[in-house]
Amino acid sequence: MIRTLCVAALVAATVQAAPIDNIKLRFKISARDLPDKDTLGTIDPYVQIFYNEDESKEEKELGRSGTLTDTENPDWGDVYEFDFSRAKRQRWHFKVYDHDNGREDDKAGEAYIDVADYVDKNQQLNVNLNKKGYLILSTVDPLPAITPAPAPVQQVIQTVPVITPVPTHVQQIHTIPIVQQGVAPAVIQTGGVLLVPQPQTVVVPEKAKLRFKISASDLPDKDKLGSIDPYVELYYTEGSSTKENKFGKSSTIDNNKNPQWGDVFEFDYDRSKQQKWHLKIYDYDQGKEDDSGGKVWVDVNDFVQKGQAITVNLSKKGTLTITNVNQGAAAPVQQTQQQILVPVAPGTPVTHVAPVAPAAPPAAVFTTNPLARIQFRLSASGLEDKDILGTSDPHVKVFSKVGSDPEKQIGKTAKLEDTENPVWPDMIEFEYDPTKQPKLHFLVLDEDDGRRDDELGDAWVDVNEYVQKNQDESVKLNKGKGFLNIRKA
Repeated sequence: MIRTLCVAALVAATVQAAPIDNIKLRFKISARDLPDKDTLGTIDPYVQIFYNEDESKEEKELGRSGTLTDTENPDWGDVYEFDFSRAKRQRWHFKVYDHDNGREDDKAGEAYIDVADYVDKNQQLNVNLNKKGYLILSTVDPLPAITPAPAPVQQVIQTVPVITPVPTHVQQIHTIPIVQQGVAPAVIQTGGVLLVPQPQTVVVPEKAKLRFKISASDLPDKDKLGSIDPYVELYYTEGSSTKENKFGKSSTIDNNKNPQWGDVFEFDYDRSKQQKWHLKIYDYDQGKEDDSGGKVWVDVNDFVQKGQAITVNLSKKGTLTITNVNQGAAAPVQQTQQQILVPVAPGTPVTHVAPVAPAAPPAAVFTTNPLARIQFRLSASGLEDKDILGTSDPHVKVFSKVGSDPEKQIGKTAKLEDTENPVWPDMIEFEYDPTKQPKLHFLVLDEDDGRRDDELGDAWVDVNEYVQKNQDESVKLNKGKGFLNIRKA
């Protein structure tokens, strides 16, 4: 069994992707630790993006995000598209501003990024702003397929059983497909729904006890008489909350810019909670306040989906690597598996790779979870005028509701000023399980500076019905006047 698995791993490891020369990029932007620009509150940030080519001094505008209110850690929902060409030596210029009503917006920082560097780092990149904080760029789409072979080939899938012992005499069995080089992944579109195959087949549990180690390389030199004495503190957030909870701290390693901490950290992973880690490196200074050696945010879902091994850029200098530790007798994983769409040649039906149960001892029961994704934009018409001196300044918060579970916020639009017929530019994405009858709840609000936002109305939409109709939908607002319009992005 072990020999078979090693052969499979060797075959998979030998398939390497060639450098990408041309691709349409689609990405989102977040920021962390922005400076506090407002006297009475935190920053109201937005970002403008420019680009140039072939070292030209002329910059062209690529786009502008919506404005988020009172946050130093914004997650802008806007999706940007860019045609990357390595031969053109392209560069992005990001400018972050703090919106001030009635005054000139303050600049909160800026950064330049070589687009080829972003592509070569798997379209996931952190970059320092020149004032304070840093930007996070992350891809919206799965990465492109591996480089095609010279001659067309047929899809070949080899399944290798992998048996992982877990307590209470339960065996968990996965099948790992080894996809022959030269086959492009299939993306199946049904109405407004994208069924997106994963570039790698990874079993993603709903819940798990993660155990991992941390190392870093090329940390900044903080001490005058020697190199940095680093340690790392670990925090996490869940969902849209910015509250950070500490769950670990490493030992201190003396005089080392490339530390490999031996500490093993444990974390209770829950895929539904949208968890993020905030890892902060410090330089220990006896008798003085410890200096920051860099920090980074990591999406825990991304870490798990990438096989529990990831390397990310730190905010100041250097990189940080998180590596899974074999779990041995870890707590059993809740047995739920995502449905996986296996890449196939054009015209070939999609194959589902299902888990195989052993004859004995009793097997864990797996269920398929066929995830789908919709993308849409919002507009409204005939909204109520709530302001005394002008029209409303509307924005929308979007929530999902599944069964008896509490609502979860999945997105929000920018605020538009003085309009009763807004057309929001933001694209909202929602990944869901059609078998669980999901609903979307739209809350339309009028922003009031210094006061609680007024509610202009709300609306509910059954996601499966919306997809089945395969057309834009207009819904009358409850508790207000006007209509909310949902259109495919």
